[in-house]
Amino acid sequence: MSTKSYHHGDLRNSLIEAGIELINQEGAKQFSLRKVSRLCGVSQAAPYSHFQSKEDLLEAMQAHVVKQFMEILENAIKSCANPNDPSTLVQIGKSYVMFFINNPQYFYFPSRVWR
Repeated sequence: MSTKSYHHGDLRNSLIEAGIELINQEGAKQFSLRKVSRLCGVSQAAPYSHFQSKEDLLEAMQAHVVKQFMEILENAIKSCANPNDPSTLVQIGKSYVMFFINNPQYFYFPSRVWR
């Protein structure tokens, strides 16, 4: 796992993505705010400006993945002329698969956290 230096203004999102990376690499039992901080290159206190606890960050990570996934599926439905047409289901299926091809870090994440 490489330590990344924090140089931009979106620490909240960086913590979320680093947390997902950490869980995928080490598992939920090894998850800590201290390790997430280290991955982002910030102080151990920095996450507390965005999250009250480790559990709060875990919930935000789950919400982040679900939000992105739902946006992809909603866009697939909107791109179809007739939502009741069977081809809409095919488009949703393609979007589902492409989401996880483009974001493999999200595929196993839920099962690694909530077993």
